[in-house]
Amino acid sequence: MRHAFGLMTAAVVGVSGIGTVGVAQAAESEKSEPSSATLQQISLQANEGVSDLTGQRSTDAFRLFGLNWDDPTEQLSGDVEARTRDAQTGTWSDWVRLEANGPGGEENGKGSRGASNSVWVEPSDGVEVRVAGAQKSAGAALPKGARLTLVHPGTNGGKGTDDKVGTGRAGQPPIVSRAGWGADETMVPPGTEPGDPAHDPEYNPDVKAMFVHHTTESDTKYKCKESPDRARAVQKLHVLGNGWKDVGYNFMVDKCGTIFEGRKGGVDKPVLGAHTYGFNRESSGVALLGGYMDAKAARQALSAVGSLSAWKLGLHGVDPDGTVDLKAGATQKNHYGKQFEAGKTYPFERISAHRDGTDTLCSGDELYAQLPEIRRFAKEANGR
Repeated sequence: MRHAFGLMTAAVVGVSGIGTVGVAQAAESEKSEPSSATLQQISLQANEGVSDLTGQRSTDAFRLFGLNWDDPTEQLSGDVEARTRDAQTGTWSDWVRLEANGPGGEENGKGSRGASNSVWVEPSDGVEVRVAGAQKSAGAALPKGARLTLVHPGTNGGKGTDDKVGTGRAGQPPIVSRAGWGADETMVPPGTEPGDPAHDPEYNPDVKAMFVHHTTESDTKYKCKESPDRARAVQKLHVLGNGWKDVGYNFMVDKCGTIFEGRKGGVDKPVLGAHTYGFNRESSGVALLGGYMDAKAARQALSAVGSLSAWKLGLHGVDPDGTVDLKAGATQKNHYGKQFEAGKTYPFERISAHRDGTDTLCSGDELYAQLPEIRRFAKEANGR
């Protein structure tokens, strides 16, 4: 039996402030793409639960969406799916499954929310969510506080790239700065104030391993000139949707091999990220923009990740080849059912994937199979 969820309320968050509008009002709003980044948060529950709310609902324009909920350790029950309406053609997309992204967030847990994978779409102005296979009422099938977060990165800010960007060189590879992709340095999680020391970067003693991620569901046909837009959308989703203090990844790489600075604090510094829960404190995280469940990553992207990994690990006297023992910061299991106990150490490849550390499908089946190629590129970057 399938249950469909209508969208109850919407909050639109702009770059300079927060305002609240109803869905009906959102439906009447301008459908052209905004010049500034926007975020809408749509509750999927009413007073702790709903039952069989149905309907396709109109929204303001968006390009990226994901599901969030209160408890970052809670998993989804049933198969949660969503589809979107193309703003130009009015046609509805196929249903896309929203997978829980595993326990995650800041290591201290403050403000973090549970999160699904994210989905990048063509400019859209409508959305519908449903749950299949739930064994209880539709509302109860979703975690407490479940809401859909819809992001538009805006059409200004950031420098575009093209499809012929190089793959880097020995030593530090070229890295697009946060200013280069238009990061909003004033953005802070809901309920907090700019200038709070809690938003300052934290640093690890060193970096012993790299964890590889992807940012969305299967999605590899984008133009690389969109990459700054995607980076800005990731920042807004991670901060205002997931409740993190900044981008979770230390770096992002597009399919053309362009590397983007992720979490602030210095690309050459051991910045504590929020990418691989339980193992953030001894590692750095790099995410390929796009999704790689069903499609392989391009050679230039793999080469860039390899060169970046060799350089980043080399700053700490670490060879990207071989394995390393990492101390678990949380008790959990990974995608393959391996159990980790907080405080104990476990072996990892120096270049591993998100799913090696937590219970998630990230970095996608196809990209996961390409990790040996990334490791080979890392060796080559070291002249081996």
